[in-house]
Amino acid sequence: MKGLYRYLSPFTPDQSGAVSVLFELGGIIVICDAGGCAGNVCGFDEPRFFSEKSAVFSACLRDMDAIMGRDDRLVAKIGDAVSSYDAKFIAVIGTPVPSVIGTDYHALRRMIEKKFSLPAFCINTNGMENYDAGEEKAYAELIRYAEEHEAADGSGRPEKPFAGVWGATPLDLAAPDSAQLLRSRLSSDGMRVVTYGMDSTFEDMLNCVYAARNYV
Repeated sequence: MKGLYRYLSPFTPDQSGAVSVLFELGGIIVICDAGGCAGNVCGFDEPRFFSEKSAVFSACLRDMDAIMGRDDRLVAKIGDAVSSYDAKFIAVIGTPVPSVIGTDYHALRRMIEKKFSLPAFCINTNGMENYDAGEEKAYAELIRYAEEHEAADGSGRPEKPFAGVWGATPLDLAAPDSAQLLRSRLSSDGMRVVTYGMDSTFEDMLNCVYAARNYV
């Protein structure tokens, strides 16, 4: 039965969720695809593209580059983006392509960090799970990095306590100002509220380990 598909990708798959978390944080986001998945993210799944800018790129993998796992070609393309964009980090978002060929994300992350001296995140998404799974994986990578770089003496702790909101992205909220509404409702006691994924910064993510309270 040629052409029979037993499994279909969700309408908004996990790579879209990962991009949604990283969209506003000031990094270079590379969707590791052959030129299709990035179009879906930018054209359909991320409404902020209509009013905001973000450095989201497609890896545009050629057939043999993907099959042979030529990570050096991908790193070279990332170098072109780094030379023209002041990035705070580099993130590589997985799709069905690297999932099928078994890309070594750990090695790829080390290559990128060594080459560009920037924080690097490789999100092991595969295009077959829902967007919330991709959000969870992106958050986990950011938290891992924040924990590894937490100052042992607590010198990085913000002066005032704050609360964090996890999972607040346009994929789950009703309108562009929903995050602002969440913050105003949850800050009734005067505590500053950070929505991770909307109206937040990379620095906010690095400080997530110091949150006095978390909402999910």
